[in-house]
Amino acid sequence: MICREICFSVEGEEVDLSSFVSFLQTVGERNNCEVEIILNLKTFKMKTKVCCFKSKKLIKTIEIRARSHPNFRPISCKSKTRSEELIPHFLKLHLRRNRNLCIGIDIQTSSPFCLNSSDLKRHVLVVGSSGSGKSTTIKKIVSELSNNFLIFDWHGEYDLVHRKVNCIDLNELSKLKVHELMDLFSIALDLSDAQYYVLFKVVQVLYKTRERFGLIDLIAQIHSFEETSRWIKETKHSILRKLEMLRHERCREGVKLDEILDLVSKGLIVNLEEYSEYAKRFLTGLVLSYVFSELSKRKIRKDVYVVIEEAQNVASTSNSYSIIDKIFQEGRKYGLHIIAVTQSPRNLNEAVVKNTMLKIIHKMNEVSDAKYIAESIGRPELWKDVISLRTGEAIVSSGSYVVRVFVTLRDRAGRSLPTPHLDGDYKDFSNIL
Repeated sequence: MICREICFSVEGEEVDLSSFVSFLQTVGERNNCEVEIILNLKTFKMKTKVCCFKSKKLIKTIEIRARSHPNFRPISCKSKTRSEELIPHFLKLHLRRNRNLCIGIDIQTSSPFCLNSSDLKRHVLVVGSSGSGKSTTIKKIVSELSNNFLIFDWHGEYDLVHRKVNCIDLNELSKLKVHELMDLFSIALDLSDAQYYVLFKVVQVLYKTRERFGLIDLIAQIHSFEETSRWIKETKHSILRKLEMLRHERCREGVKLDEILDLVSKGLIVNLEEYSEYAKRFLTGLVLSYVFSELSKRKIRKDVYVVIEEAQNVASTSNSYSIIDKIFQEGRKYGLHIIAVTQSPRNLNEAVVKNTMLKIIHKMNEVSDAKYIAESIGRPELWKDVISLRTGEAIVSSGSYVVRVFVTLRDRAGRSLPTPHLDGDYKDFSNIL
């Protein structure tokens, strides 16, 4: 066994080493090597040591990756005396594989690229034009998570070996609080002031007179609402038309809200393909509101990852406040983590974009979208790279690093698919990362 080492100076007041440590863990495990990091906490110099028969090749791969880190500067490795290695300001790490989510290949180094599970707990934004590879990325992340996830599938794209439901029971609207239900109706149905007023009056009556009510009860109550003027009559009928669009003709018996969390523990896909746009927004908000409320009551935290396709329809720039905004602000402390997916990042609520620490950026066809998302990661010069990405490629940004990745899936037997051929005209990011 041959050992080789490489040294770097770590610069900056606050440096996130998690992605680099994750990379070293994966490289060590895949190549059956021992990897060790020695970090001098006084001088902020770091030595990485690799011991195995492939150490010469791997130390070169590690050097390329480290040079792309904005806070690493290569320095020569000076030998330390035995007594000097033992003084308190040295931190020595023998790396062991943590729970990593390996989503593809680092194009620059041709080595596996893995996310720390903690990356997903800071909320995620996946963007890209249609056909750019967003769904493949989500499938890869979900396959690595294996459970404790909830997908709102707007287009019927997720054919995974997990429970899929096509109907949600709408007979339990009373499980939400009055203001939660009204906010949901207002956003999902795009209510006018007059519509909001009439619907609010009807909902108040139901909460006062019934312990439990659903969509059918709400529609019946609106029909019986007294028409004291022409505008009330017109408003009633306009509300009824919108509420009718929440129904699904083939939905006889849907999954009840109080069954959702049990199903989520094993992985759940809510198929919204055959619903109207109104219904898709409403059902997404309804289930999210209920899940958030239930998780906030639990004393023991259990992480749940929620994938929201077409997120701009649930948290758009026109919505001043929505359940998504609330989850982005408070969800982490209850273990609720959002993975928002959109092909229109400019139409997303700005707070959502700012509060996603991990961004996975696929090809954007619109220059304005490419510039917007490049600016959101603090790298406005990368917009040209965003529009030139190939299908399956992504730029991954997590605050402390920016890496270009090719996302790969596994087959049904769990074997990794062949690694794509990476030589050719792929752009070298080392001069800008």
